[in-house]
Amino acid sequence: MGQTCAGAKPSAEHKKNKQINNLQNQKEGENKFAADTDSQKTNSPIIILKKQKPFSQEIITSFEDIRKVYEFEPNILGHGHYGTVRLANHIINKSKKYAVKTISKTKIKKDLHLFRRELEILKSLDHPNVIKFYETYQDKKYFHLVMEYCSGGELLHRIAQDKMASEEKMVKIMKKIFLGVKYLHEKGICHRDLKPENFLFSNNSELSEIKIIDFGLSTYIDEIENEDDNGFFGNDLQTICGTANYLAPEVIKGKYDKRCDIWSLGVLLYFLLCGELPFSGNTNTEIFDKILNQKVEFQGNNWKKVSKEAKDLVKKLLVVNPDDRITLEQVLKHPWITKLPQKKPLGSDGEDQRVLSMLRNHQSTAKFKKEALKVLVNFLEEEEIQELKQIFRKIDTNNTGMIKIEELQSALKKVGLNDSEEEVKRIMQTVHIDEKSNQINYSAFIAATLDEKKFFNKERLWNVFKHFDVDDTNYITISNLREALARAGRKVDNQELQEIMNEVDFNLNQRIEWNQFVTIMTQTGNTKTRQHIDRSLSQISNFKENNQESAKNQNEEPNQTGIATSQVTYNQRKSSFEVDEAAKRFSDDLINNSPQQQKEMYVNQNQYDKEDEKGHNKINQITHKNEQQSKMQSQLN
Repeated sequence: MGQTCAGAKPSAEHKKNKQINNLQNQKEGENKFAADTDSQKTNSPIIILKKQKPFSQEIITSFEDIRKVYEFEPNILGHGHYGTVRLANHIINKSKKYAVKTISKTKIKKDLHLFRRELEILKSLDHPNVIKFYETYQDKKYFHLVMEYCSGGELLHRIAQDKMASEEKMVKIMKKIFLGVKYLHEKGICHRDLKPENFLFSNNSELSEIKIIDFGLSTYIDEIENEDDNGFFGNDLQTICGTANYLAPEVIKGKYDKRCDIWSLGVLLYFLLCGELPFSGNTNTEIFDKILNQKVEFQGNNWKKVSKEAKDLVKKLLVVNPDDRITLEQVLKHPWITKLPQKKPLGSDGEDQRVLSMLRNHQSTAKFKKEALKVLVNFLEEEEIQELKQIFRKIDTNNTGMIKIEELQSALKKVGLNDSEEEVKRIMQTVHIDEKSNQINYSAFIAATLDEKKFFNKERLWNVFKHFDVDDTNYITISNLREALARAGRKVDNQELQEIMNEVDFNLNQRIEWNQFVTIMTQTGNTKTRQHIDRSLSQISNFKENNQESAKNQNEEPNQTGIATSQVTYNQRKSSFEVDEAAKRFSDDLINNSPQQQKEMYVNQNQYDKEDEKGHNKINQITHKNEQQSKMQSQLN
C-alpha cells in the first residue's frame, strides 16, 4: 500500500505543517520529562517488564527539604501519570534553572521498580545529547528528581515553527540524535520509546543541543546475563513497549534487542521529512499489521523535494529484519550525514592545542576537588562550554561519547604533543575516568580542561562551597559530604568519606572552611601534601635565617673556638642546603605522581621530617656547646 503522504492536497507544505501541528497539539500538556509508563497515552501499551536487571532495593536520595535548596516557580511544565514537572531556581545559584519532576509515592508504589531503574540509568548517563540528571530528594509523600531544564522546547514545536526548515537542518538535528542513541547503546541501554516528544532543545539558539529525554521505558541489554534460575533469557528483551507507531517489527513479535531503537529513528526521520507517519491506523492492531507487512514507499508531493540520500537512509533504517538493518556506525558514515560541512580538523587552531595541553598537564587532585569540580561543571550553562564540547567531539573519533586512550594519543600527536603510551595512560589516570570502561567521559573532560582564570572566580567557587555546606555553617564536615553525595543519588561509606576529608584536612580539625576550600580548588595536586610542603619550606626559610644570623654573630669575635664555630657554620649551611634541595625534589616529584604515590610520599616525608628534626637538634646542641665555650673563654680573658 502507498504511504499516507500520497496525493497531498492542496499544498504539500501546508499539509506537512498541519500534520506536525496536530500531532504536537495531541501531546500538549503531557509530561516532557516523564519517567512513567503512562498507559493513558494514545497508542501506548502498558509496559510490564518480564525480566529486568536486578536492582538494589534501596533508592538513594537526600532526605533534606528540597525547598531549602530550590525555589519553585508557579508555572507547571507538564503533567504525567505519576506527578508533575515544575520549573525551579537554585537558591544559591539563582541564574540556573532546573526542571524538577515530583512523583507521588502512592501512585508509583506498584511500579517502584520502574522508577528505581530509571534513576539508576539517569545517574549513569553523561553526554551532550542526553538529558542531564543532577539531584534527587524524597519526603513522606513524594520523590523529586532535579533535571536539566531545556528551554528550547520539543522537537515537534521547533519544526512546526520553522516552516522553511531545510533538509540540511534536519541532517544536523538527526546526526546529534544518532550520536546520542549510539552513546546509549555503547552504555548497554535501550531507550525503547524514541519519538518526537522525547527530544527537547536545550535553548532557543540555532546552535542548541537536542536532548534525549524520558527513560521510563529504558532498560539494560548488554548486562542481562543468561541466568535461567532468575528467569532471564539471554540478551533478547521479551516485552512489547513504546508508542505503537514507532515500534519495530521485532518488538511486536516479542523478541528484540537494542536495534529496535534504530527502527524508531527511521520512523522519526520519515516523519520529519514528510510530516506524516509511515505506519498509521485507527487501532494498534491495524498499525502493527502495517509495520509487519507494508513496504516503505515515498509518494506524494512532500517527497519530491527530499534528496535521494535521505530516502536511501530511511529505507535502510526501516528494514524489517534487524540483522539486515543499518547500524548506527554505518548511519554516521552514510552520505546523507557526511554531506554536512565537516568540522575543522583537530589541531587546526590554537584553542585545540591549548585545551589538549591543559589536559596533558592535568595533575592528580584530591578526591574532594574532583567532587567539587563535578558540581562546578553542573552549574555551567551550555553556551559557556561550547568550545570544549566541540573539541571533545573532535577527539572522540569513534563517536562513542567517551575518549579512549588511542583517541587521546592520536589527538595529542595531531597538535604536536608526541607523548608515549605510558604518558598517555598517566593522563588518563589523572582525569576522573569512567570506572567501568576506563575511558574519559564528557563531564570529566570538561572539568579537566576548564580555564581556571575564567571559571574559578569567587562567585562560582562560593556557589560550589555552599553546595557542600548543606547546613549553612560556613564550613564543610564529613556529614555535609555524605548529604551532598546523597543528593546526587550516591551512597558513600564512612571509610571513603574519611579518606576524602583526610586528603584536604590540613588543619586537622575535620572541617573545610572557606579559605581552605579556595586553596584546595586553586592548587594543583594533593592539597594536604602541598600544604605540608609550604609549611616545610617556611620552616626551612626561618631556620636558614636564624642560622645565618647566628653564624654572623659568632664570626665577629675570633677566639680559640673559631675552628669549632666555622665547623658549626658549615654544618648549618650544609644541612640547610640539603633540606632545601630535598624539599624541592619532593615538590617536583609530587607533581608527577598519582594520589596513592603522593600518599606514600607524604608518609615518607613525615619520616624525613623526624630525621631532619634530629639533625637540627644535634646542630643546636653543638651551637649551644660552642656558645658556652665562648662565654667561658671570654670570662677567662
